[in-house]
Amino acid sequence: MAGTTLIKGRFVLTVDEDDRVIENGAVAVRGDRIQAVGPADELQKENPNAEVIDASAHAVMPGLVNLHMHSGLIRGTAEDLPVFEWLYKFIDPMHKALNEEEAAAACMLSYAENLKAGATCVLDMYRYMHRAAEAAERLGLRANLAPYCADRPGYEYFESMEDNRRLIESHHNCADGRVRVWIGLEHITYSTEKAFQQTTEWADQYGVGIHIHADESLSMAQTVERRLGKREVEILTSGCSESGPSWPTAFG
Repeated sequence: MAGTTLIKGRFVLTVDEDDRVIENGAVAVRGDRIQAVGPADELQKENPNAEVIDASAHAVMPGLVNLHMHSGLIRGTAEDLPVFEWLYKFIDPMHKALNEEEAAAACMLSYAENLKAGATCVLDMYRYMHRAAEAAERLGLRANLAPYCADRPGYEYFESMEDNRRLIESHHNCADGRVRVWIGLEHITYSTEKAFQQTTEWADQYGVGIHIHADESLSMAQTVERRLGKREVEILTSGCSESGPSWPTAFG
């Protein structure tokens, strides 16, 4: 059985119900589970033979959660442009050229960067996400994977809905439960009514979450509202019924 490790910090931020901050605190870890959080002196007495990680010049806190990221090599690519001009001129062509090995390398770099910054859990939306699952397992972080999916004509270089379903069946809850697979839709203008019907059906069938871009820019929000009569978030939150989503066809 693994021994106990004490992580000692100048401050321990518990983020419990009372948001306690323990000065000169410690976290006792055995194996992959936290056993106790409290004053360092007390935990040292209870675990005299524990290995000590001295973080006394730092605060010790739970890992951060990155709620939306793309593990691609796209940072710094014309970020001064409006979002959809940026997508059409740079990002979509990069997706067309992306191969599996490049995606795998990008995942390793992106996940390592997150861990270095203190983010131990990510929600990643990209492509070739079976390689993202391998990177998450190797580096030890938690990951919710939501593949880019699109099914309108002209966007065949994104993942398909069937790709997403296969990934759920092959990788959901892998890496000892640290990796989960959700259903990912690029956004409303790239996806048909059929895709949204499949999304709601499969989310219920497999018990997984849904991730999508929405209202990414003022111009996009105005375009959707002008064509569909509602803001995109309104459509996504109110457009579903027991028989599935009631989906406008203005983009069809």
